[in-house]
Amino acid sequence: MGSLREGAQLSILIVISLSIAFLAIHATNYFEYGGNLTVKNYTAYFSPNGMLKESYEYNVNGHYTMLYRVWNAPLIYKGSLQKPYVKLNDMDCPYYWYVKDYYGKVYTNYYDAGIIEEKAYMNEAGCLNPEGYSKGIHIINYSYEMYPPVQYDKFYHMNIKFAGHHIPYKNFEITIANASNIYKIFPHPPMKVEKIGNEYILKGKSQKNGLLEVELLLKNVSNQKFLYAKNGVEEITIQKNNAYYSHYKIAEYLTTIMKYLLFAFPAIMLLIYYLHGREKKFFVPEYLSFVPKKRKPWLVNLVFKGDAALFDKDGLYATLMDLHRRGIIEINVSEKNLRIKVLKKDGLDEYEGKVISFLEKHARDGVFECK
Repeated sequence: MGSLREGAQLSILIVISLSIAFLAIHATNYFEYGGNLTVKNYTAYFSPNGMLKESYEYNVNGHYTMLYRVWNAPLIYKGSLQKPYVKLNDMDCPYYWYVKDYYGKVYTNYYDAGIIEEKAYMNEAGCLNPEGYSKGIHIINYSYEMYPPVQYDKFYHMNIKFAGHHIPYKNFEITIANASNIYKIFPHPPMKVEKIGNEYILKGKSQKNGLLEVELLLKNVSNQKFLYAKNGVEEITIQKNNAYYSHYKIAEYLTTIMKYLLFAFPAIMLLIYYLHGREKKFFVPEYLSFVPKKRKPWLVNLVFKGDAALFDKDGLYATLMDLHRRGIIEINVSEKNLRIKVLKKDGLDEYEGKVISFLEKHARDGVFECK
C-alpha cells in the first residue's frame, strides 16, 4: 500500500508541475500578445526621403475612449523645428482626431480641447470617442514627414523607431521604399526581411512594449535637414549591430531553454525518483531464529517494533545487556536492587552514548542503582 500511495503522490505532483508549466507559458503569451486592447494589424510604408504612412487596426475588447500613438521624437502639427522632429500631415480617424504636440499645444476637431490637454501625452496623436469605442475592429491611419538625425561619411546612417512603448502588435508589415539606395538594413529585433522589386518587406509580431525599429545604411539621402558628419559610420554601425544580434541570440536561446525546462522538470523529478527516491522493499519476518551479530540490539528492536521513531524499553534493556556483555558496563543484580557501574566509553554509537550519559547523570558515587 505504501508504494501505491507513493506512486499516486508522484503522479499528482507531475500533473501539477505540467499544469503550472502550461499556465506559465499561456500567461506569458497573454501578457506579451494579448489583453483587452491589441493591434490586430500594423502596416507602415516608409521612404528614406522622410515620408511615413501608418495604419493601425485596433481590436477593442474593453472600455476605451482614446486610441493613439506616442512618439519619442518631437511631434508637431504645424510649422517646423530646428532639431530632428516628426510632422503629422494628415490623419484618417472615425471619430474626433487630435494632436498634442511637442509644446503641449492641442489641435483637434472636438469642441472640448481641455479633455485632450488633460489626458493626452506630449507628442501624441490619436482619435477620441467620448462615448467609448465599441468592441471590435477600429482603423486609424496617419501620414507624416520625418526628419531624423542622419550621420554620414561615405554612407548615410538613419535609425527609425516605429514602436517602443506600445500595446501588443499581433501582426505587422513594414515596407521600406527605394531599396536600391539601401546599402545595408538592420531590423531590430531580428525579423523576416524580404526584398520585392525596389522595396524591403519586414513582417512579424511585436510583444507588448517590444522594440520595433529599422536601422539603415544608405548610399544617398534626399529631403533630409539634419545631417551630421562622422567618421567610420559603416564600421561603427556594423560593429554595434553584430553585438546586438549576438546578445539577442543568446537571450533567445536562454528563453527557449527555460521554456523547455518548465516541461522537462516533471521528467527530471521522475528520473531522480527512479534512481534515488524509491522506497526499498525488505522482507521483515515476525521473529528471528538467530541473534544478529552485525546489528545493535536497539536497531533490531526498531525494525521489529515497526516504528522507526520510537525507542521503547525493550531496546533499552537489550542495549544494557549488550553493553554488559562487551565489558562497557557492569550489572549486578541482587534481591534488593540492581546496580550498574560504567567501566569505559569506547566504541559507542550515538544511542549507546545517550544511555551511558543517562546512567552517569543519575549515578551516585559512580554507581547507578535501581531498587
